[in-house]
Amino acid sequence: MLIEAATRRNIREIAAIHVDAFPGHFLTQLGQPFLLHYYRLVIEYPLGILLSAKSSTGTVCGFASGFLNPPAFYSLFQQKRLRFGLCIVLPILFRPWLVQRLIHNRNRVIRTSLEEQDQHHLVELSSIAIHKKHRGQGHGKLLMDAFCHCAGQLGATTIYLTTDAENNDQVNNFYKRLGFSRERFCDAPGDRPMYKHTKPLNVDAIVRKTEQIL
Repeated sequence: MLIEAATRRNIREIAAIHVDAFPGHFLTQLGQPFLLHYYRLVIEYPLGILLSAKSSTGTVCGFASGFLNPPAFYSLFQQKRLRFGLCIVLPILFRPWLVQRLIHNRNRVIRTSLEEQDQHHLVELSSIAIHKKHRGQGHGKLLMDAFCHCAGQLGATTIYLTTDAENNDQVNNFYKRLGFSRERFCDAPGDRPMYKHTKPLNVDAIVRKTEQIL
């Protein structure tokens, strides 16, 4: 498996893997056009990380996405809100129950974008997924190592992510095995139980482990 920086040409494959890996999740329900714009924004953001994992045939079989200094990324997201808003008109018409979740996430984006503290040490892992045909072969761990390597190159010292706390044991155990600590919290609406996984980056060790991957 080859892991490298994704390009615009990879975005459709990445969006397809996202839909396959996260059926029913909020971003998936906003539709493929939204996902295409979202992952393009990660590439456009100067401190964004979007990695593609390719099989021996050159097909994208996994990806990892995230960004250094989350408030700055969400500020850029806010600036592009018209672009994203146009993408979600039809999904909302067909799924009106998304409105409450959309308002909640919009408020979270605004709050995060307005945070004043410098977070150049902090990377948010927004998504990581391996196509179902390639799971169970250790590719997820290799992709995480490569993502951490890129985060370290940008100067990050800590990586974090959020995910569901309930009915999500396989994912939560994956991060536990990788040395993440976690804390439980509730994410409205509906007091949705979540975990925040956090891990300090040992940059020197990561570089040694990923020299032959990148």
